[in-house]
Amino acid sequence: MKVLLDEKSFNSYFALVDSCTTFSFAVNLAIYVPAMADDRHAHPHKPHDYECHLRRKLPKSIRQVNYPRKDIWFVEPSGENLLDVVADARSVILRDGISWLCRFENDDELLRTLIEDDESEALFGIGARWSPNRKLLIGRLASAMGQGEIGERVLREGEAEMRSTRLWIESLGRNRRRPGHSS
Repeated sequence: MKVLLDEKSFNSYFALVDSCTTFSFAVNLAIYVPAMADDRHAHPHKPHDYECHLRRKLPKSIRQVNYPRKDIWFVEPSGENLLDVVADARSVILRDGISWLCRFENDDELLRTLIEDDESEALFGIGARWSPNRKLLIGRLASAMGQGEIGERVLREGEAEMRSTRLWIESLGRNRRRPGHSS
């Protein structure tokens, strides 16, 4: 398992569009589980958050009246609130972030989460419950845990649903009306 704690600062374009500063930041957590990876792709040595299987954006706990987004710590252009903002981010990481990361150290909890939990602000990246992608993750993890019977069954279901979806999408392109052709 690879754990990622990622502090995201913003470029000038995002800061302008979102009305924050380039000093403002977000804190994202992510977990990459090699057992859940698709064997057709290389396993990243240092995965980016978007390559990870489980993800979470930490919400700030301080109230920033001039910046209502909950997932971005706003740093004033002058930097006058920097110490307060960094202290809050540290507090949130220690209070919520570490426990969230530790929760998934246990494969049984990871499998239970994949089977039972819905995506939320505190957990995303795994797909909707019983979606083809989630089935693939469940199947791969269960197989790696030695639960081959359930793992293989769910993996086959997920793969069949993914093939079916791909064929359906491809058929949309083939069945489009072409200009100059009557149906």
